Amino acid sequence: MKMLSLLFPLLAIALTEASQTPLNVPTVPNDSVQLCCTALSEALPSLVHLPGSAEYEHQQHTYFILQHTDIQPSCRVSPATTSDVSFIMTTLTKHSCPFAVRSGGHMTWAGSNVVGGVTLDLGRLNEITVEEEKGLVKLGPGNKWSSVYAAMEPYHLTTVGGRMPEVGVGGFFLGGGISLLSFQHGFGSDNILNYELVLSNGTILNANASSHPDLFWLSNSEAQTSASSPALTFAPTS
Repeated sequence: MKMLSLLFPLLAIALTEASQTPLNVPTVPNDSVQLCCTALSEALPSLVHLPGSAEYEHQQHTYFILQHTDIQPSCRVSPATTSDVSFIMTTLTKHSCPFAVRSGGHMTWAGSNVVGGVTLDLGRLNEITVEEEKGLVKLGPGNKWSSVYAAMEPYHLTTVGGRMPEVGVGGFFLGGGISLLSFQHGFGSDNILNYELVLSNGTILNANASSHPDLFWLSNSEAQTSASSPALTFAPTS
């Protein structure tokens, strides 16, 4: 089987915020968070979910670890495009709102949800584009590996991806990415050619070996940055 390169949107910035908040300590939403949730609701009404809504409760109960379900953000937002991510990041930065980012919700650590803040759920960033001639795949960070492998199978392609079908693409690559193919092709992140990033000020850019190589290195090294990645490109293998 051939392996493809991957291009994938992935929010790399917010993974520190939730981990600094104790899992079992409820907090009262502060004014900045209320401003964020209100501003996001007014601008992106179909993408923002408040406590008690069906989508909020659904997202809260689809984490792999039960303790993450008990963490209650003030609102959840589900960006569908890179432009959505840009607006969300600009809003969160403007009001200094604590936030967390969820790709697949499979990790055991606290980075995918936040008490009293804003949680970004990347489930709608689920693009899968196979460019067979170029040997590239573009993925959204909201994909799970079951969907990625199914989309690549008709092309007789595979990649250095997750070992479990329910693992999210975003968290897998930000964590380096240990695969059944790693002994031949390294970590998953070693096979990424390009990150589409959204900086904390809303700027959208591409980071790769020749353009913004510092951000490319930071994203590949699992360093915590102030940039979010809505798309990623990697190369397949045979």
